[in-house]
Amino acid sequence: MWFWRYINVWEAFGRRRWRRKSVYIQEYKGEAITKGTAKTTAAVAEIFKYNKVPWLFMIVAMLISGLVSGYFLTVGYERLFDFLDKRMKREPIIRIKGIHLHHSMYGLAAIIGSFFAENLFLLALGLGIIVRHSQDEGTLVFIDWE
Repeated sequence: MWFWRYINVWEAFGRRRWRRKSVYIQEYKGEAITKGTAKTTAAVAEIFKYNKVPWLFMIVAMLISGLVSGYFLTVGYERLFDFLDKRMKREPIIRIKGIHLHHSMYGLAAIIGSFFAENLFLLALGLGIIVRHSQDEGTLVFIDWE
């Protein structure tokens, strides 16, 4: 089936600068055929060649922001834990039948949840939590039995 549609693509202009550009293309069975001459087709193909760079940047940005967020959420959790430890008469550790679940389990739950939600930020958040907890404990630990 033939149809025309506008698509937004990223176009390189200048040094390390990108802008969105709407291109009017014709498609036939998922194959793009541009309106105009072969020169136009070559120009659109050139734009599509660089179209993956902003997506790669977004993936890297999501990974870095997730790692940093997970790291600092864990730092905040540890500070809250220390604050509550001073205020309460007993340690604010949750134990279930002698099993202590470390907060790196939250990171593992976030990683597992990211596979169901298909969310890259959640995956990196879980990794950030696990990295900070491993740095604090000195080892990779999820569960302690007492």
